[in-house]
Amino acid sequence: MREPDASPEAERRRAASYPSPRPFGWYHLLDTDALRPGQVARVEALGTTLAVFRTRAGEARVLEARCPHLGADLAAGRVVEDCLECPFHGWRLPGDGSAARVPYAERPPHVGARA
Repeated sequence: MREPDASPEAERRRAASYPSPRPFGWYHLLDTDALRPGQVARVEALGTTLAVFRTRAGEARVLEARCPHLGADLAAGRVVEDCLECPFHGWRLPGDGSAARVPYAERPPHVGARA
């Protein structure tokens, strides 16, 4: 016997009862001593490729390894002024959802947090 179609509210409650596909919490990406200040590492985790980098001051940051501009591999970039610089067009991404510098723009765009 077929069940009657659920109301939108019942469907919302049912969907909210499902567990998240990604558990909430911290994820080990790599050991802290594996990344020196100014270094970039490529890490495969959570079904995506991440660019993990350490600022010159030693702060660890993580971005999706795909440049928001044209999709270049950010893990092939370098750390410049505490930002990860895209190897193709020089966009500098500090890892907070912004672009700190775009070589040909007076005001860099907001690019959104990716990772």
